[in-house]
Amino acid sequence: MVSEKSQVNPERKFSDDLDGLLVYSKELGLDRMQIQAAGGNTSIKVEDTLWVKASGKWLSKADEEGFMVPMNISRIKKAIELSSCTDQDIIECIIPSSSLKGLRPSVEAPMHAVLDFKYVVHTHDLKVIALTLSDQLFPKLDLALEGLDWKFVPYIKPGIDLCRQLQSLKDESDKIFILENHGLVVCSDNLSQLESTMNDIGRRLGAQLESCHEKPRDLRKRKVNIEGTGYTLCDDKNINELAVQHTWRERLSKGMSLPDCVVFLGPRVPAIDPDEIGLREKLRKLSSSNLPLNSCISLVDYGIIIRDDALKGTREMIRCMYDLMSMLPDNIDINYFTEDTIQSLLNWDAEKYRQKQNIF
Repeated sequence: MVSEKSQVNPERKFSDDLDGLLVYSKELGLDRMQIQAAGGNTSIKVEDTLWVKASGKWLSKADEEGFMVPMNISRIKKAIELSSCTDQDIIECIIPSSSLKGLRPSVEAPMHAVLDFKYVVHTHDLKVIALTLSDQLFPKLDLALEGLDWKFVPYIKPGIDLCRQLQSLKDESDKIFILENHGLVVCSDNLSQLESTMNDIGRRLGAQLESCHEKPRDLRKRKVNIEGTGYTLCDDKNINELAVQHTWRERLSKGMSLPDCVVFLGPRVPAIDPDEIGLREKLRKLSSSNLPLNSCISLVDYGIIIRDDALKGTREMIRCMYDLMSMLPDNIDINYFTEDTIQSLLNWDAEKYRQKQNIF
């Protein structure tokens, strides 16, 4: 069974207010099995105001100024009713404040607004994602969540599209949503109950997953000269295992299946033979691509190299791929995003904005 030390403090006392949510948000953000880099979002409703995570912010830094954006719930709901609703229409639902300094709300703000509970938490739970990446693993998800009232939401572009899909599927009492390839959404009017539900789901899912890999090995017995290429060899043995394990390396070279991995890593992680003639020149050309293309490269049986100018969060996202691959049996087929889905994410203004918030 996959084990991951919880970052949640069992002694913490909840207070049903914004400060309580910020404390819990930070705890979630420090748990890489729940949140990676700038992923995930949380919110609280106070009368007709939605306080939701600002786009591009990290939940692990929820205690910093400018983390939450206040929005008018009624205006969001009216905007969503219009078939012509755009991301800009949602942004205009922000309650003006001089302290916002150009912040945008999370693209998932519409989803948070239409879920009529005080608290909404959306994580990129890797155990959820692992069990939705393959049709062969989906029965384990059913088994894990037996007895709980939950809804499955087939993958759709985050933001307005996801909000509308969820609206069409949910009942008023629904509090748990499994997002295909995307993670988990849990709602509640009580913060302590929400955390209890999150912990219960985590235990249930963990019982259905087994570690598929032994302790990582260090096979870099020789030197590969990548000086001056714009890449640096990762110093994390776990991450480097992605270039060593044949199945994992092949999976990453074929495509991506998680929205944030596309946004931070690009459409795929190319695999290159480190003994290839002209390696350094090839890497120099790859490192000049527009980010996030070629952010990481697998040097076969050697390790993962990361672009020196990669977005903040790239290391966290490639580590996420190690954590995910270690939960997936080698003999299953993964459902990859189509090229259209990938281009839709890469060309989306909302994601370009989030990338800009994570430039070093």
